[in-house]
Amino acid sequence: MTRRCAFCGFVTDDHTIELCPTHFAPLAAAPSGTLRLAFHDGTVVEVPAGEEVRLGRDPDWSERAGWLSAFPRVSRRHATVGLRANGTAWILPEEGTANGTYLDGHRVEPGRSAPLPNGSLLRLSSQLSAQITIDPGE
Repeated sequence: MTRRCAFCGFVTDDHTIELCPTHFAPLAAAPSGTLRLAFHDGTVVEVPAGEEVRLGRDPDWSERAGWLSAFPRVSRRHATVGLRANGTAWILPEEGTANGTYLDGHRVEPGRSAPLPNGSLLRLSSQLSAQITIDPGE
């Protein structure tokens, strides 16, 4: 089982190591699993457990802005997706998103987090949609 230091992120699979070598803090089980967004253009965005990814065309806000700039109907700051350590995926559409965010055909209200169920279809605009897959990991 992979374990991690909560202070510095030190990670180990060695079951004999019980404390972080830097902070001497007990190691906790590291979250496992991956949220996968498979977009219709062939792009796959993977989000490891315990992390989040911003989706939008603003390069100062989103690491995915270069790819998303090809889709002008995706807002500059469209939405954030993530996977909690317990394996629950979520989306948070930003306020002011012009073309909306849809999950299985239903609009997700801006500023309110919503679950992303495994197998659901996420639409960021009329130009861009993704199939949601959650790999639970270990």
